[in-house]
Amino acid sequence: MSELTHDSLSYLASKWLKRSYSANGPGCHIGLVEVGGLFGGERADAWGYRWGHGGGSVLVEVKVSRSDFLADAKKPHRNGDVLGMGTYRYYLCPEGVIQPDELPDGWGLLWVNKRGHVKPKAGHVLLLKSWKTKNELEPWQHQVNVKGEMELMAHLLARLGDPQELNQKYRTMQSEVNRLSCRVNELIKGRDHRAKRRHERALADQAEHTRQLIMEFANAIGQACEQIERGYPHCAANRLRQLHAEIMKESRNDGHH
Repeated sequence: MSELTHDSLSYLASKWLKRSYSANGPGCHIGLVEVGGLFGGERADAWGYRWGHGGGSVLVEVKVSRSDFLADAKKPHRNGDVLGMGTYRYYLCPEGVIQPDELPDGWGLLWVNKRGHVKPKAGHVLLLKSWKTKNELEPWQHQVNVKGEMELMAHLLARLGDPQELNQKYRTMQSEVNRLSCRVNELIKGRDHRAKRRHERALADQAEHTRQLIMEFANAIGQACEQIERGYPHCAANRLRQLHAEIMKESRNDGHH
């Protein structure tokens, strides 16, 4: 990967926010870069949210140097003067810039190696594969500026347009997807039915052809008997051999089909 800049690390952080539990991620449903800062408040390098089981917000602060990390402790939403964002909070940095034993209480740590791979070194994500009770996650949880996060989400929705109009378009699109899915299933069933009918017709034609060969063979046997009685055994044998060859050829063709 190219140089690990603040922007590139922030992008990796947003991708990691949506990583599943099984891949040592928080499983957020949304992950955003450089959000917040409303009314002069906290601005997150990356922020995500997961609803439902194990839900909550996740903040990621990107640090490219030790001096940047040390200066972070002086911010009002870090030293406790005001509430900050993130039920769960993480620092993300190039590998080795921050050590786990240097972290503030309740903060996780993500290292990024030269290939751009994110590896959790501390934090609640290391428990998500096996946790059974909420008590196990509490040491990693923070008191959150709920009003600030709600205003952030409302602001983001407003920037996208009218939420109700977008929701209606989504419902219309989902209805059309369901309609097309049903139509595709109908076409597949129709295609399978037509293929079955063609196969049945082919079998019927083959059976009729075989029946005709048998009838010809039976007639040939009758004619052969008459020719033998009249003293022409060679002609009878040749006709029987000819029909035998045709039947054997037909049998081989049946085997191929």
